Formats: sequence, structure tokens, C-alpha cells
Amino acid sequence: MIWFFLAVLALIVVLGSAAIVVGGRYMKPSVSIVAFVFAVTAVSWVTLIVVSISLVVRSFLTTASL
Repeated sequence: MIWFFLAVLALIVVLGSAAIVVGGRYMKPSVSIVAFVFAVTAVSWVTLIVVSISLVVRSFLTTASL
């Protein structure tokens, strides 16, 4: 389940980053749309980093306790 959540976060990060770069350059959306996409992407980045670090720590602690 956590791996599915991680994959969804990674997909949101990739799509949001691409939307900001490509959409901002070629489509010229309104500022509110760009701000919303940027906010969702930023939150996804932070969540992705936190979840990745927690998975690494959990994996390390599980391996170390064996």
C-alpha cells in the first residue's frame, strides 16, 4: 500500500513539474492556475521526500534488528 502511495506521489510530482514548465511556457495560464499547480507540486515533493526517508529508515531499522 505504501509503495502505491509513493508511486502516486512520484506521478504527481512529475506531472506537476512538467505542467509548470511546459504549460507556463506555451499555454500562458492564469496566475491562479499556476499557483495552484505549484502548490500541489510543492506539497507532493515534500511528502515524497518524507515518505522516502521514512521508508529507508524503517527498512534500515528492520534489517538492523535482525
